[in-house]
Amino acid sequence: MFLLAFILPFALSLKDFKILIVSSNKTSPLLSEAISDLGTLEKIDFHQESNILASSNVDNFSIIFDITKDKSYISTLDSYSLYKNTPYISLSIPTKTSWYEGRYALQSSLIDQLQKIIMLLEVLGWNEFGILHSSKQQDIELCNLIKNQDKKKIISIITYQEEISFKNADNIIKTMVKAKGLSKLLIIDSGFSVAIIQNAIISRNLIKEENYFIFVTEDIKKIVIEGALIISTQGQENSNCFEDYIKGIFENIIEKTIGNSQESSFSDVFEIIKRIYPENIIKEYSLVNVWDGKWIEVGKWGEKFEKLNEIVYPGGISYVAQGHKVMSIRFSIANGTEELTTDEVFNNAAIQYIGAVYAVYRSNILNEIPNFSIELFPTNCGNMYFDINLSKECFRPILDKLGVVYLTSCWGPGALGNALALKAHNHYIPQISPTAQYEELGNQLIFPEFLKLTVSIIENISTALYLIKSFNWNSAIVFISDNPIHYILYSYLIAYLEEIKFGVVNSVDKRIFPGNYTRDDFEKYRSFFEEAKNSRCRIFIIHAKCFSHILEGLYDVGIRRGDAIIISGDITVIDTINENIEKQYYVKREEFIRESFVYSYKEWNGEYGQQIFNEISKKYQVLPKMCMTFDAVTVAKESIKYLIDTGNDYEDLKLVSNTMRNSRTNGCLGSIFFDRNSNSIESAAFKFQKIIKNKTLDKWVYQDWIAVDKYSQNTIIVLADIVWPTKDGSSPSTFKPKQTCPFDQSLSKFSSTGLIPLWCLSITILIVMIISSYKAYKKLDSKINPLIQEKTPTISDFIFISNLYFWFFQFLSLSPKNTYFDNIFKDILALLSLNFMNFLDKNSYNFWVSICIAKGFCIFWTVICVLVSNNLHFIFIKYLSCDKILDLSPKLLPYFADLSLIPILTILLQLFICKESIGNNLTDSFLNNDCTKFCYETYHLKMAIGTAITIIFFIISITLYRIMWEKSQISLNLETNSLYLSFLSFIQVSVVVIKINLEIYSEIYAGISVCVCILVLLLIGLKINAFNYNRLNKIWNMLLMISLCHCIISTLFLKINSFLFWTVCECLSIGSVLLIGSFYIKKAPCLLKSEKNVKISKLFLFQFGKVEQKYAFEDSEIRMNSYSIRNSSFRLR
Repeated sequence: MFLLAFILPFALSLKDFKILIVSSNKTSPLLSEAISDLGTLEKIDFHQESNILASSNVDNFSIIFDITKDKSYISTLDSYSLYKNTPYISLSIPTKTSWYEGRYALQSSLIDQLQKIIMLLEVLGWNEFGILHSSKQQDIELCNLIKNQDKKKIISIITYQEEISFKNADNIIKTMVKAKGLSKLLIIDSGFSVAIIQNAIISRNLIKEENYFIFVTEDIKKIVIEGALIISTQGQENSNCFEDYIKGIFENIIEKTIGNSQESSFSDVFEIIKRIYPENIIKEYSLVNVWDGKWIEVGKWGEKFEKLNEIVYPGGISYVAQGHKVMSIRFSIANGTEELTTDEVFNNAAIQYIGAVYAVYRSNILNEIPNFSIELFPTNCGNMYFDINLSKECFRPILDKLGVVYLTSCWGPGALGNALALKAHNHYIPQISPTAQYEELGNQLIFPEFLKLTVSIIENISTALYLIKSFNWNSAIVFISDNPIHYILYSYLIAYLEEIKFGVVNSVDKRIFPGNYTRDDFEKYRSFFEEAKNSRCRIFIIHAKCFSHILEGLYDVGIRRGDAIIISGDITVIDTINENIEKQYYVKREEFIRESFVYSYKEWNGEYGQQIFNEISKKYQVLPKMCMTFDAVTVAKESIKYLIDTGNDYEDLKLVSNTMRNSRTNGCLGSIFFDRNSNSIESAAFKFQKIIKNKTLDKWVYQDWIAVDKYSQNTIIVLADIVWPTKDGSSPSTFKPKQTCPFDQSLSKFSSTGLIPLWCLSITILIVMIISSYKAYKKLDSKINPLIQEKTPTISDFIFISNLYFWFFQFLSLSPKNTYFDNIFKDILALLSLNFMNFLDKNSYNFWVSICIAKGFCIFWTVICVLVSNNLHFIFIKYLSCDKILDLSPKLLPYFADLSLIPILTILLQLFICKESIGNNLTDSFLNNDCTKFCYETYHLKMAIGTAITIIFFIISITLYRIMWEKSQISLNLETNSLYLSFLSFIQVSVVVIKINLEIYSEIYAGISVCVCILVLLLIGLKINAFNYNRLNKIWNMLLMISLCHCIISTLFLKINSFLFWTVCECLSIGSVLLIGSFYIKKAPCLLKSEKNVKISKLFLFQFGKVEQKYAFEDSEIRMNSYSIRNSSFRLR
């Protein structure tokens, strides 16, 4: 071809070879200029055809080049060619009906193009595609042919004007291609507007993976889209431009024609051209691929499509996505777990963003945006903390991969860092944070691209305080850590508390903990906790990274559950109890974490919220903030969907941002809409949650407790029963009442040292009892005179018999404090057994009154015993009517002494129960019934020594003289075996001493000891006749048997929690004993029988010398002694 440029002019000068070039208004000036030197260039139109042809000497032209690109001239040129027998080469594509043998087309007909296009589409596997074509006639015709041939595969057909502007082209691509999600596009444009359409495609960012473009056009050099395919005539890839390509074709035709001509006049040109191009087609079609700025022929057509080179598509891929292809819309997401600035790992970010992952999954499955799918691009450029330089470097390589929306960090510092880093790169992208609570991020002027699904900090705080104040709490202790996430709240919180006159109890310098505070720093910050404890304030607002170690510090200074109501706004606090920690620290945290309260946004609201909750809970364990991350995607998705539905560009990031800001979205939070003057949502519902133990999962979980919506008709809704973490479960006051103890009771601990004096005294009592009982037995005759004949009972007999029943009730009262029995019979049993300890308030003045009364009675009884036994009482006869004492003492004093042994000993031994201590020394222990008195110091020491001596003398006197008092009553028909009475005294003292010592450690062991003592006494009674009256022996044994059954059942039901079962067991056991016992009692003869017509009231008065004999006895003779009573209305059964 290069040689031809030099040879051709010379050849033409030698030979008579003339060329006519015919152009029109549709001919490109560049093309006319490029080939004008090949021959005579004439421009024609319909009005000047005949004149032009007439003025040109057609007979002198060997060949005609038709560059009119207008099929309307074909018939005219065909006629002239036929008439003059001159072939012509036309750039116009012939129609299927206008064939002429002298016309040679540059390219084949539209029918041939159709076949090649269909063949290519089948090879590439385009089962769905859209057609974009110009309004040029031949483009319309080709499009119609394709539509008629393969209509089912065509998704849409878009037509645009032949001379379209970029604005209109951009609007078409935006609304009809991009918004419809067309990923395979066949573009038919044989004119100049193909370049404008191409620029619109590029500007709308459609050049990406799995987007495919096939151009059917004349000039391949107009197509610069990387990865595009072009169907056009062969050989263009080697030309500089289309004009040079056409000129080269014409020159090649001239060269071949001249080279094959045998006549100097070139009269054989017609035949030569026919031999060279027998199909009347100058060029065949080829497939060109644009890649790396080059046009590469990758295929051509024969009978089949032949692939010459590997095809590279947009994005550098070499495959064609099959099936229904949807366009991908990318959201980037900050769900990384590692930090740029520390070695910390936060799995919560990934866990909480599971809600976002599910939202994307759900949208794609339901095809909520037809022809589009959402994909998530994970980032890890800062979640909880940020360093601007590190964040910038992290974002640098992925800026073009962030997509259309950035689901940024859930934490304020991380979200702020991400926003600043992107600003530093001048990269505008809509950002939305599910939970970031940074006030700076709420500034719409600074961050117009930012949105957050949280209300302002002040609105957040005010809602929390709205609920707190509803419980009449007016003060709190505030603990905050100085790490950015938590400290940001401090200034706003304090300012708001001051505004509403809500007290902050702890001083300013004892509120802020370092973010890296641990238990190793406790001593350094002990004063923080001491001040909180001393303030007696129950309400703690704790918002700190070191939450768990703060709880341990509260425990270490003696604060316990019930002393502190923990309120936090950090939902991660539950991790402090669920993490794997040592038991000693777990116990401390559990003390406060149990049913502590966490304040957060109320999620899963309304029917839609519940629907999403039910769906997501089937796939994942639902955790806090999942709803908010779900809604972050929902807000972005609905905005994108709106833009697509309205034909707008979803990749116009400012448009996306504005749409998100101005939208009202229904999510699982409820109705979501943003404040016009900030980046926050306008309002939200909140909730208080309890932290409880899920026994099934063996894990601590949140339970919704109270919902708060200040702007709702029902501002506070109780979602679960309120169980306050106080010891009695009552609603707590702001401040604890002042302690009655002079120390912190929470610091008390069990003290074995404080019990040593009790053990020593108990052993001493038992030894003294053994000795006293033995001496009493030996001193007096153990023989008794059996009652073998009927006698009339005296008042002494009645007292004697009633005494047995009081002993019975005392044994019942010594049984373990079973809940059911205690609740029903507590007061009655206490009265009947004379055990008044149940009526004495712990830590009260009454305790000491009872000690003094009991101690005084012991001293009085001991003195009386000494006086009477030594006949010293006669000295006092002349004073205070002491002669009456002689009448009273044989009857009443023994009665009171017998009944007082168990209750008196029970009361006095309480003075020695010092089972708790605040130190390791004996004097560090304190009295169980009065914590204001430390044991064995000053007052208590004196009282303990005096009481111990009193107890010893009391049990000696009651043991030694108990038999004597009974023997001295000459009116008493009944007698007790002195041996049995010694055993009874020893058992009564032993059961009290052993029970008091054992119940300190275990109520069950104490119950067993009482059962054993009663059993021993019962066995002794079966072996030895306790009384001289056989019927009374049987009654006593039956009462002991009832006491034993009750004691055993009470002990068993300390572990068994069933009121019905307890009732059945009590009724069956006692009923059986009564039934069997009554049968055996009836077998024994009744020997104590009363006579009739005795007035009992006057009999008592007579017995104590208050009335004359004649008024006590009517119509009856006086018996041999004044103590016998006739006509009594009492009969022992």
